[in-house]
Amino acid sequence: MKSNFTLTVAEHQLDLISMNAGCPKLFQIFVNVEGQRKRFHLQGDGATYLSFANPEDCPPFLLALEKDIANMIFDQYRKIS
Repeated sequence: MKSNFTLTVAEHQLDLISMNAGCPKLFQIFVNVEGQRKRFHLQGDGATYLSFANPEDCPPFLLALEKDIANMIFDQYRKIS
């Protein structure tokens, strides 16, 4: 899987950096929030789920997209596997 890539989810551009080369397990996600670039962490088991590491720090729009983001990452991973 590419270590750096961009996804567009519900008109939000997300820049992702994979922290695990072997499977989709840990990501840094950069997104603009109120005009500032913010970083969040997405973590999971590498096969079935991904969720935000500190959901209390995430803006509501990003939390609402959590499953969509995870599905897009898993879809991308399956395409290259």
